Amino acid sequence: IVIPDSVTQLEGGAFYGCKALESVTLSNSLKQICGSTFSSCENLTSIVIPDGVESIGGSAFKGCKRLTDITIPDSVVDIAGTAFGTNNLQYGGCLWYINQPNGPVYAGKVLYKFKNVEIPTSFVVPAGTKGIASGVFSESDLTAYSQSPITDITLPDSLVSIGDGAFAGCSNLSAIDLPENLKSIGGNAFATTSIESIDIPDSVEYLGPEAFINCASLESVELPSGIESIYYNTFKNTAIESITIPNGVKTIETGAFSECVSLTSIVIPRSVEYCSTYAFDSSDSVVIYCYENSYIHKLALEEGWSYQLISDEILMGDVNGDDDIDINDVTCIQLHLAYIRTLSSEGVLAADVDGDGVISINDATKIQKYLVGIIKSL
Repeated sequence: IVIPDSVTQLEGGAFYGCKALESVTLSNSLKQICGSTFSSCENLTSIVIPDGVESIGGSAFKGCKRLTDITIPDSVVDIAGTAFGTNNLQYGGCLWYINQPNGPVYAGKVLYKFKNVEIPTSFVVPAGTKGIASGVFSESDLTAYSQSPITDITLPDSLVSIGDGAFAGCSNLSAIDLPENLKSIGGNAFATTSIESIDIPDSVEYLGPEAFINCASLESVELPSGIESIYYNTFKNTAIESITIPNGVKTIETGAFSECVSLTSIVIPRSVEYCSTYAFDSSDSVVIYCYENSYIHKLALEEGWSYQLISDEILMGDVNGDDDIDINDVTCIQLHLAYIRTLSSEGVLAADVDGDGVISINDATKIQKYLVGIIKSL
């Protein structure tokens, strides 16, 4: 069968169980191979996935018993951990995967799975890798879920996608550095890990639901300026003490910060248009910092939440609130970034001199340039 370029999407299961199908030419307009698209196509022997496809869904090629040749372009960055079925032809295996050597298996530029080996305690993802498939470090053919021993992981600058549940249940993982080109973090990606702090780069445009749920040791989070939603249960049951929602976020869903017993303050910008009344556990111990007449201010009044209004007249750069901009303000930012001292909600707003919604070394550098006269204003 030849699928013309006018076709932009194949529904999940489109060719499920087509046992007579031997050859298929895909449309060059496709962006994804949905779940179970070619599942149980037992006589399909080869397939070329066109450049432009970005994701391959669960069980897409499960049960393809004769499929030995798959061309996967560099555009594919997200692959479900079940895309190629099991490691057994009798139980939904795909011959392509079965023929891969034991060890880490790569599907194009995506780290797909650890085959017939236990997940290592330390691993360096090779340069050039663009994606980590769902569940890769969570479980393998020989490692059960929640038994992953991984403690140390190095991610390359080329990485743009971390799949759903990629590190879920990795209870020995306490720290990870995310690369600056990362664009997507899947749902449950780091659930139930021991990560203590996380700086999510501004390049990230999608942070999936429950991404850090049950990370009981997670105390500090820097959110990226590029996201528009904080999905359900993203940071549920963590040890976060305070959080600043970046300007640009529009929605905060149910459970986003629920069961965070250490949470005392949330700074919420004017950009937020919807916040679930169950986004966090409302109590006198949680203070919402918001702007007068903003959506959140009105919601706080309706729900009886504790809140404090943020002044629109904050002096940018005056991080310590002494009505002066000097080197002490730079020091406050540095201590905050080093997790030695946490800024107040007003301090966070005053420190964001580059206006990207995130406190970073760039803010400290800009204040320094202002102090020495390289720039005339903040």
